[in-house]
Amino acid sequence: MTLDNEANWQTVYNGFHLGTNESPIDKILIPTSLTQHTIRIYTTSLQAKPTWWLAGRLIQLINNSGIDFEGSRWAVPLNRLTLLQLPLLTSDYRLKFEPVRWVSEIALTVEIYNGS
Repeated sequence: MTLDNEANWQTVYNGFHLGTNESPIDKILIPTSLTQHTIRIYTTSLQAKPTWWLAGRLIQLINNSGIDFEGSRWAVPLNRLTLLQLPLLTSDYRLKFEPVRWVSEIALTVEIYNGS
């Protein structure tokens, strides 16, 4: 598997989220079910302080009889591209991103690997 061919990556989510001092950014549920388990996630925040390294947590949600439960959880760095190999717990899953409370604005991109 070669991950450096950009043609093998597909963006499944790209969004910008804004919070306030009184109300932090809500949890972000990626609105599609995924079957590929190699993903990359990229977060940016132009208002982040240089010492902040954590953007939030990415959670793999597994559905069992209509109830979502946590399959795995990953720390996602801020202002970096992160490659993740999610565990093969089920054939399909969903993702939820929980931004840290002190980040007041964040851009989030999630891509899946479609190559072989």
